[in-house]
Amino acid sequence: MTSHSDGITIEISQKPPNSGYGLGSITYGGDSNQQVKLIKEENPTNSGFWKFTHTKNGISQGDSFKVGKVQYESSDISLPDIGMDSNSEIQHLAVWCWSGDDNMKKPLLIELLYKNDNYKYYSSNGDSDNLSWESLISSSQLKGKTLEKELDGLTCEKHNAVTMYLRKINYKTHIRGKKKYCCSKHKGKEKNKSPGKVTVTPVEIYCQTHPNNPTPVTCYKHEINSGAKLSGIRFYHNGNSKIRGRIKSPIPDVKAVHTFYCGTNPTLIYIEGGTQAIQDRWFKKNASKDNIEWTEVKDLQDIIPNVLSNNTKCETYKQLINALSCHKYQQCSDNPQSPSIGQGLDVLRKSEEHDTDSSDSEAEWDSEGEGSSGLGITIGSSSASILGTGGGAYAGWHVYQKYFLDVVVRLI
Repeated sequence: MTSHSDGITIEISQKPPNSGYGLGSITYGGDSNQQVKLIKEENPTNSGFWKFTHTKNGISQGDSFKVGKVQYESSDISLPDIGMDSNSEIQHLAVWCWSGDDNMKKPLLIELLYKNDNYKYYSSNGDSDNLSWESLISSSQLKGKTLEKELDGLTCEKHNAVTMYLRKINYKTHIRGKKKYCCSKHKGKEKNKSPGKVTVTPVEIYCQTHPNNPTPVTCYKHEINSGAKLSGIRFYHNGNSKIRGRIKSPIPDVKAVHTFYCGTNPTLIYIEGGTQAIQDRWFKKNASKDNIEWTEVKDLQDIIPNVLSNNTKCETYKQLINALSCHKYQQCSDNPQSPSIGQGLDVLRKSEEHDTDSSDSEAEWDSEGEGSSGLGITIGSSSASILGTGGGAYAGWHVYQKYFLDVVVRLI
């Protein structure tokens, strides 16, 4: 039998020094022929999950090696518990952690790439004091939407941190009676307890002066259940699963996100709670060719979504319509103009195109590719100094798709 000295020792708690939440690499271990190369990267890109890949130092990509020990904080992990023995040959062992976990101490998922190019995955119980592992059924690589959904589920299950899905199909389902949702890990498991960690409440908003205005504005309030944290916010652009957005989190102390739509796109949001820099503020999405930017709407700061109803003041209603800038909604007036038959059919056609969706209430995920992108957060043009003063020098809030300037996340 091969002795431990013939294989390298992998320490899955190792992290590159001083790399913070950026890319990094390190070589660790004993003698030169036993050293381990560790590479850190965000994977999937802009997801908020970090992958730590351990290989034998000095080998070429695709070469295999033997592992004598796998440890977590110097304590041995039983090799059979993670699909290996002392004769196993692998190309790498990778570990995923969530960025919201303090110092990313708790591993979520282990990936083994064997010599024969097969993959195996093991999820942890999330207990850093007494780790145990459970095998996932997969012989092919998890990536893109499949990987991200798995990691979201593990984060929800192990860290009590849920991802919000700002997707129109969710609300159609909730309006029919299913008013809560959660992750894939809890789907169907808590029917006799809690059906989900996020509650969606639709509210129709009418102008009190012109209650017969044909199209009320509907606000969907996503409220996090007591005790749970917000791990992220996701949505699709124009219902296209290949252009997804993610507002990277965790953003501490968020209680709810109130969402307004144009078609299937979330266009206007109000963040209830959160850090001082974003607390109780309105943001509007401005689409351009290369990115999607969210900007604070200061004209709406006196409006509180929780008090909007079917008896909303006319001036407040008009402000919402102006901010939404959506063809579906019209300003109320004393003598509303009925649209022509042609205009009406065109609006109906566009509405149907936007709203048609037959998929499940859980968000669908796109595969890894150039079309996939995420959202990051920065405040003003000098984020560090503004955050350092608790937002006192606030100069504007921006969320950029494609360029992660992940600042607010680091407040926790």
